[in-house]
This record gives sequence, C-alpha cells and structure tokens, in this order.
Amino acid sequence: MNSTVLAKKMGIDELVFTRVTNGRGPLTKRFSVNPDDPNGKPIAATSAKMSEGLAETVVCKDLHAFGVALAALKPNQALTYGVTGHDSVQIATKAELAQGKRPGAIARDAKHFHFRSAPGVWMWDHDAGYLPMAYDSAAELRAAVVLALPSLGLVPMLCTRSASSFIYNSETGQCVKGAGGARVYVPVIDVSDVPRAHKALAEHLWAAEIGAYTVSRSGQLLDRTLIDQSTAQAERLDFAAGALCMPPLEQRRPEPVVFEAEVFGGVDPCDLKLAVPDPDREVRERAQEHRAAAKAKAEPDRQRVRQAYIAERVEVLVKAGAPVERAEQTIRQALDDDQLFADFILLPESGEAVTVAQVLDDPKRWHGTRFADPLEPEYGNDLRIAYANLRGGGRPYIFSHAHGGKHYGLFRQPTVLQVQGGDAPRLADAAVELMARQQQVFDGPTDGMRRVGDDGRLYTVSLPWLTDHLGRIASFQKYDARSKAVRAVDVPPAVPASIIAREGQRGLPKLVAVVTAPTLRADGSVLDAPGYDAASGLLYLANTIDVPRVPAAPGVAVVIEALRALWAPVALFPYDGPVSRGVMLAAMLTACVRRGIQTSPAFGFDAPAPGTGKTLIAQCVAQLGGNLGETTPFPGAEDEVRKTIFALMREGVGCITFDNVSRVLSGDAFDQAMTAGMYSSRVLGESRSETVPNRALVLVTGNNLSTQGD
Repeated sequence: MNSTVLAKKMGIDELVFTRVTNGRGPLTKRFSVNPDDPNGKPIAATSAKMSEGLAETVVCKDLHAFGVALAALKPNQALTYGVTGHDSVQIATKAELAQGKRPGAIARDAKHFHFRSAPGVWMWDHDAGYLPMAYDSAAELRAAVVLALPSLGLVPMLCTRSASSFIYNSETGQCVKGAGGARVYVPVIDVSDVPRAHKALAEHLWAAEIGAYTVSRSGQLLDRTLIDQSTAQAERLDFAAGALCMPPLEQRRPEPVVFEAEVFGGVDPCDLKLAVPDPDREVRERAQEHRAAAKAKAEPDRQRVRQAYIAERVEVLVKAGAPVERAEQTIRQALDDDQLFADFILLPESGEAVTVAQVLDDPKRWHGTRFADPLEPEYGNDLRIAYANLRGGGRPYIFSHAHGGKHYGLFRQPTVLQVQGGDAPRLADAAVELMARQQQVFDGPTDGMRRVGDDGRLYTVSLPWLTDHLGRIASFQKYDARSKAVRAVDVPPAVPASIIAREGQRGLPKLVAVVTAPTLRADGSVLDAPGYDAASGLLYLANTIDVPRVPAAPGVAVVIEALRALWAPVALFPYDGPVSRGVMLAAMLTACVRRGIQTSPAFGFDAPAPGTGKTLIAQCVAQLGGNLGETTPFPGAEDEVRKTIFALMREGVGCITFDNVSRVLSGDAFDQAMTAGMYSSRVLGESRSETVPNRALVLVTGNNLSTQGD
C-alpha cells in the first residue's frame, strides 16, 4: 500500500451527498418518560416515515465540513449518499406519481437516487447488539476494522454514536439509554464503488473472525458483521439527526471523532479499489470456514426459536379456521420456501389483517399496497416495509425490505388431483392445464419446455424439476382402502414423464423471449402490459409496481425530450464523427426492441487503442435492453462459435457481447446469428439438435476491428 490510496494530490476534495427533509414530521426516534418503568427505561417511538418532502444536493469541502453538516441536521432531516441529479427536488410517493400528482417530483427509490462516479461518503452502520463483542469507543471500532483489513488504516474516518444513544433524565441525572450503535463515515473518490466495497469488507471481516449469526424472531439465521450489509444503497436514509427527547429527557451524545489517515495524515478521499480490494481465494476460504463454524454454533438456538414461532403462528391460523395439518404446512412453506399460500395472514398498512387468498382475489385493490413483513409483522414497527406486486406479469409476490430484502411468492391452495390406478394421462392433462393457467412453464417455439428463472433467463425443464414443481402447485391425493381415508401421496412418476414426452402436443403457451420493459412487437405495435403476450410470444415481467406506459401518439416535443434523456448518459464517449453517433443511437434503439423482431445486425465498437471505453459503451447498450452486460471472449474455431452462440440463445440471453475481438470477424455461425430468425445446433452432451429463437442483440468490441465475407 502506498500514498496512491489517498486523493490528496489529485485535487479532489469535495464530498457530494443528499439532505432529505421530511414534510410530514420528524425522521428520528422520539423518547419520552415511561412512568410505569421503575428502572427509568424510556418509551421509544419511531417516526421515520418519509413519504413527502424535499431532497437537496449538498457539497462539503472535506470530512470536517461533513461533520458540521451532520451536527446541523434537524429532527425532520436525514441523509442519503446517492444523488438525484437535481440541486433541489420534491419527493412524493410512488402512488402519487403514478396518479399524475405532484408533477416534477420524484420517488425516493433506486430509480431516482444513484451513486455517481465522483467523490462522496461511504457510511457504515454499526449495531453493537448484533455481535458477541462490544466496542466501547470509536477508536476500538476503528482498530477492529483495521485489524481485519490493514489498508483501512490509511483511510480517514469520522465516527459518531447512533442518533438514539446517550439519553439522560435531566431531573435525576440517570442515563436511561446508553451508547448503542455507531456510524462511521469514509470519504471516497468514487462513491459508485461503495456497493462492491461493502460486500468485500464483509468478507475481510469474516476472514478475521469478526462476524456472527443471530437468529430472527422467525428462526432465520442473519449474517452479521461490524457493519450492516443493507446500507449500501443510494436511496437508503441515514437517520443521523439527534433524537427527539420529551422533557425531562435530553440527549448528551459525545462529539464526533475524526481519524486522519495514518502515516500520510489528512482527510482526503480514498480510492476504494486500493483501500478495500476484492478478497482473494485465501480470504474467501477463511471467511467461508468461519461462517460455517458460526452457523453450527447458532443452529440449536435457531431450531428452538423456529419451533416456537411455528407453534405460535399455527395457533393463529387454527383460530382463523384452518385445520391444524394445513396450518402447519402453510407456515413451514413460508419459512422454508418463501411461499405464502391462501390461508397465510398478512398485515397491510391499514392494520386490518387479510389472507393471501383475499389479496389474490382482488388484485386491483391490493396491487402496490404496503404491508408489514410477512414473517415478522412487528419488524421495525413498520407496516410499510413490504409491498405487493400482483400485476408484474409473472408470479404475484410480496417483497419485504426486512433483513436485507426477500421475495415471497403468493399462491392459492394447491389444486387437489385425485390419483387412481391407470389414470396418468388424465392427471397429466389436468397438470398441463394448471401450468398453462399459472404461466410459469412454457413450450419452446419449436420443441422442449422452458421455465423462467428468477434471473429472467430460460431453462430447459428436466424431469426432476417438473416432478418437484408439480408437487408444489398440486396436491396429489389417493384413497387408502386400509384406513378408509384420503391421504396425500408423492407425484406419480408417470405424470411428469408423460408431460415431457408430449413433444409438440402439450398445449402450453409458446414462449419466444422475456422482456423487462415495454417494447415493440414485430408489427410496430406497443407491448406495455405485463404478462404473457400471445401475439408476440413475449413474456413481460415488471419488477416494479409502477409500470411505465408508452403514449399511444407522442408529439414531437415528447419524442425530442425522450431522445435527450436516452442520449445523455452516452454523450461524452469519444465518437469519431456523426456516423459513429448514428450507429450508437441505432444500437440503443435496437436494444430496446430486439426481443420483438426476428433479426438485427450486430454492432461493433472499434478503437485504435485500448482504454477508450469500448467495453463500457457496449455494456451501456446491453443494460439499456434489460441485460446484465456480461461479456464473452470470441472463440477461435468455427464450431466453438456456433456452440457459444447457441448456448447463450438457448438460455434466453438478450445480448451477446464478444469483447476484445482480435481476429477477423467471419464464418457461417456468426453470419447466421445476424440473418436467421431461428438458430440450430447440437445440444452439448446429447445426441440431438435443437432450434431456438434468435432474439439476442450481438455486440462486438475490439481494437481495429475487421470483417470478412457476409
């Protein structure tokens, strides 16, 4: 490690972040005297609900100035370390924005707040209650982090106690709430690297045995280190203002402590890539070993808590009228599989409990509604921590931000299928009909069955997977002559085998590709309604409750504004002239509609030398089309080119980026990917060929690219 960790000689000394002011009350905890507590423990009420207010961009000269900004926060203010792109902008709820209210306002979400590639602040939230070891001072906390990752000793930090710590009764002098947690603030050159650095630091901490597993109220194991892993989000609020204390209570937090960088001194921003390098293999293996030991240590406590939780929740369902056996199955499926079935009770923000069945029966009413966490409704005392997405085009779900975030699928009670001897064809018919209604499993356009994974990619349906899937969506039951009762049985093996064998005769919807944003069909019509679209064979999955709608007849002004917004992120790349800019625009527009059209040309990003941004600009195009932006080396042999392209198309990948191509682009396999609506090849490891839709955009990068042939 050397002085390049610091930005002292780079002239970078301004930290940019966002101050949020709540228009509807305080954003910090409120403490008042509890007359019924003989020990003086106060009553704490959380008021941190941000639905309407103002977001202002703040610029501080250095870490000392940032400490002054922290101290100046009012009870109705908080900070985020992402920016909005506005000097000042109103904040509204997503519901208000969807209804056209509050024009010009934005929501406090990842769409409108982002970590920019510029100097900013990396915040750590330390809660001493998560770990068996306690750190009584900022110096001890810093020392523990530096022990795990010595390069952090070269990094300046500002440490302060949590906003709800050190509460005193001014009449008695008693400290009614002590130190609690802490916040650490690190100035960084490039705040966009914070999410990576946050994960990397957690691995280094675990490798140094600074970590533990705690057990949630529902019996989940929660990965804990010195810092909360859920805080590395651009829109995440840092409730850094002091507590709101009702007399005679008052807060006596110590002044923040600034640690200058060891060896070099100063408080200049650091380069996170040098200060927090990605863990190498040895670090990852040590972290994995220590995690395994911590899990084993916490397992007895987890089992105890889990069983108590199941018993408690089952009792609630039984009182609501559910049979004991079904109630227990419902709770276990919620815990083990993140699946909430019809009897499961949810708590919406209105406070009146509803069942999953009621929510599914009335999607118009419940879509977008905020809920408490499904498993732990008391979590954070927040009835808005989760939301329902019932019109996303795929399986309805509830997403909860509790414990780092989790999706819970919503299901009706499994359909009962009665098993009798020799009736596998009838059961297969019923199972296919059920799958067609649920639209989770599809036929390929030519052959094979496809399922859509959580990552949006397509996977071939195997016999074991289909057997498991049928067991989840249907309850197979058989009359037992001995006990003279109907009992549940496993999926008869002949049923999934029969379904797979019905090649070309299943009757499932035919899936061509998956899209995650509005697009155009081949005839030029707009597809902007989530769900399966029979006309195009596209499945539109929207991972947001605020689905964008495309205007039917946009005017010239609307089109020009859209073009400005589309071009702004890529305007500063070093194009060599108008033609190159035109090709870039064509690539971006093609990325948005590629899934709906059978063929498109490939787009090449050429440069005379490395380091000009070829890969980055290709990734921008890929991500605009809803893809991850992965890159693939261009194979050397013709047969390997075909295998690579076919394998990626078979997975439903929307963009294939061949990066740093050094040989001449040519060959039948590559040409076919540009000109054919379907792509065929032999399935790797099998003695058969398969044909898949060609709906992937092909991008190529290289220095002095050259082509040959078609």
